[in-house]
Amino acid sequence: MSLEKLLLHRNRIGDRGAKALGRNSNWKCRKILSLGSNQIGDDGAEVIGQNNTRPNLEKLVLSANRIGYKGALKILKNDTCIQNLKELDFAENKINEERTRALKSFNKIVKF
Repeated sequence: MSLEKLLLHRNRIGDRGAKALGRNSNWKCRKILSLGSNQIGDDGAEVIGQNNTRPNLEKLVLSANRIGYKGALKILKNDTCIQNLKELDFAENKINEERTRALKSFNKIVKF
């Protein structure tokens, strides 16, 4: 199945739901995956970051979750996941200022 947008903002899917989405390779989200305000932590973000089936993703919204440096870095290190991203939103997560600077230098498309 192919989707242009998957908007799951404010559904409280947590790490469990994020892991299910991250492990799913049957569908390819073409442009936008919005998972803001879902209580996703590093564990869920890491699995999302391991997914290699979304090379055309242009926007990934993970704002207002519980993601720390470890989870954010896992996503940024997945070249397939970020190769075509124009926007990656980590605003309002658990990433301190020092780590935020480090992540911004890693990739310029990141919003905090």
